[in-house]
Amino acid sequence: MARGIGIVLVVVGHTLRGLVNSSILPREAWPGEVDRFIYAFHMPLFFLLSGLFAPGLMRKAPGVFLWDRVSGVLYPYVLWSVLQTLVQSLMGGMTNNRADPTSLLGIAYQPIMQFWFLHALFLITVLVRLLCGARVPVTPLLALGVLLHFLPSISITGAWPALNAVKTNLVYYVLGYFLASRSTWIVAAPWREIVGAVLGLSIVGAFSLGTLTVGSSLLRFVVALAGSYGAIALGGVLARSGRFHAVATLGRRSLEIFVAHTLASAGFRIVLQRGLGVSDPMVHVLGGTAVGLVGPLVLVVVAERFRFPYLFSLRSRRTGPALSGAAA
Repeated sequence: MARGIGIVLVVVGHTLRGLVNSSILPREAWPGEVDRFIYAFHMPLFFLLSGLFAPGLMRKAPGVFLWDRVSGVLYPYVLWSVLQTLVQSLMGGMTNNRADPTSLLGIAYQPIMQFWFLHALFLITVLVRLLCGARVPVTPLLALGVLLHFLPSISITGAWPALNAVKTNLVYYVLGYFLASRSTWIVAAPWREIVGAVLGLSIVGAFSLGTLTVGSSLLRFVVALAGSYGAIALGGVLARSGRFHAVATLGRRSLEIFVAHTLASAGFRIVLQRGLGVSDPMVHVLGGTAVGLVGPLVLVVVAERFRFPYLFSLRSRRTGPALSGAAA
């Protein structure tokens, strides 16, 4: 449920930014506030959720672990970086971001657009696995994550600028790892889930509206944690209701939606704006979000129909979606 909430936020955020960049929406007013709300916590949420599955992942034999990371994270990262870049290049000036195919030569160290998450997730899980192999306990790992998070940004002009993503997000992954063996914080009474959802997301709302000071890195960290817990608590509320199976479905397919939604929603925007001359903002927001969520699911059905399992991963679906790190 929490992954489903998170992936909806991802699609909405990217759809809104695409509409702002194409001048269909203004940068100010509610688009800016919604953007600040989403980007305050939605990716920390995914790193934290990934970390919740770290104990099982870290217990795997080295060869099994490496195959899991290559087949479930690195493979979709490379494949969809190539697909998205080539499509953007072929579309030319119709897209917001003109893609240069030569940028694919550097994806080992410079991720393309939203795929930075998979790149960082791969590096973080490998780093944590190496430290766990050296018998470093999870508590010192968490301390390391906090320390790196609050260090000044690493200025790298050479080989690996993406280290900043690892530096910033390691703490959320290790926090999930730390909390994984303390599952009572998740299994809460219904009233605690409701209070947690309202309080956590309200803190993010106050931040996005500018009620809280935006300049403090500590505040941003607290807001990211509050939003992540609020989303998980809201997921618990939805799960208890038994009425939101679609959200769980989106969560189970979060990897597929993550890698393919940009092409789907951008394609919808281009057809609507350039092909049909429709510029109504709400039509674009609602339609782009819906297509961004449903389009990748259609691709899943088509791939399964033609028995082509390699569109999103090299591994069996039974091992779980890579975006969550659910490889246990």
